[in-house]
Amino acid sequence: MSDLLQRTLGETIFVKTIIPEDLWPVEVDPTELESAILNLAVNARDAMPHGGTIVIETANIDRRLDDTSRNDEEWAGPHVVMSVSDSGFGMTPEVLSRVFEPFFTTKPEGRGTGLGLSQVYGFVRQSGGHITVSSRPNEGTRIEIVLPRASAPSEACPATQAPKQGNVVVAPSGSGETILVVEDNDDVRAFTSNSLRELGYAVLEARNAALALEVLKSDTTLDLLFTDFGLPGQLNGKDLAERALEHRPTLKVLITTGYAGDVLIQEGRLAPGIKLLSKPFSSAELASGVRELLEDGKPRAHRVLVVEDEFLLSLLVSDMLSERGFVIEAAATFKEAVLKARSTYHELAAAVVDLGLPDRPGDELVAELRALRSDLPIILATGYADEDTRQRFASIARLQLLTKPFDSGDLIAALERAGVRS
Repeated sequence: MSDLLQRTLGETIFVKTIIPEDLWPVEVDPTELESAILNLAVNARDAMPHGGTIVIETANIDRRLDDTSRNDEEWAGPHVVMSVSDSGFGMTPEVLSRVFEPFFTTKPEGRGTGLGLSQVYGFVRQSGGHITVSSRPNEGTRIEIVLPRASAPSEACPATQAPKQGNVVVAPSGSGETILVVEDNDDVRAFTSNSLRELGYAVLEARNAALALEVLKSDTTLDLLFTDFGLPGQLNGKDLAERALEHRPTLKVLITTGYAGDVLIQEGRLAPGIKLLSKPFSSAELASGVRELLEDGKPRAHRVLVVEDEFLLSLLVSDMLSERGFVIEAAATFKEAVLKARSTYHELAAAVVDLGLPDRPGDELVAELRALRSDLPIILATGYADEDTRQRFASIARLQLLTKPFDSGDLIAALERAGVRS
């Protein structure tokens, strides 16, 4: 996160962080939280055109129900507060009353979209938290995000149960595809490009349609064009998309716009392969929109993660599944399985996990997999399926216990009971 902030904010801004070692955990989407902090930091930078210091501070707070400073019961109890402060030109009361309105901005035309704070506000409220802004003209601004403390891991997510999902959304990652980002607003382009890079995509950038067309006409490999609708010059985003498809008929295109999608369609039906992403959008919505478009039209293989440390047994299970048309991702340890799952979880039809792995128990891997995909069907294989073991896993949805030794029929039947069809 520090590297991302430094790249985005520039050399004239010094970032000071105050983060205690005993900070409580919160239950939020990490990507969304990073996006919120980045949005606030960019606003703070813009309030200090000649440079300055941004202070990012976190602290634990615990308010009593009878705390007269707040009459909202949601504020009671343990919380974590995250604040971003600057010494910039501040805001008037009139501006302060409108800061969370979508598309409201005090920046010059072309320098701001008015989406940042409304996006942060939506994320915080969806996460069960609160956000406050204090500011005075020429005295700087302080924005506080207050989020409820998460339960301890042992209370919220026992190793034998699927972890609580709440409002957390795991953003689908990329597989090295190349995306051309076209956006005239420098901050929005930097944020979008950095978010996509962190998701595993290669990113090229252009600030207008003319520069984008140079890339589109070249031999550069491209998988997707991500463009703002409102571009400067003679071509808007829809025009650019149509020109792009003339040069690259199979290119996927995602247009982002604050206008209703119907307006664009009424002006001329969108060509196949072009989709819309409405503003304001979150990082998770960006990730999902890009991934969905890239996967559109591809044959979806039934991919199964097989986690077994005994080589011959792993080979046997893989053969059983391959004969039924499944594509196999094999892993021998907990660590290897987590790494493979993180890169392929959106493609997985199921996972077959040995309960007795060499580095960590298989039931802990179940929790990790369900954190990535709460609905992932899982077959847990064990040679010790006594009554106590069966009771431990009986309440977990879409999980089947499979006793060793088993044959192909037993394995396929377990997958079908978990909701998987070969």
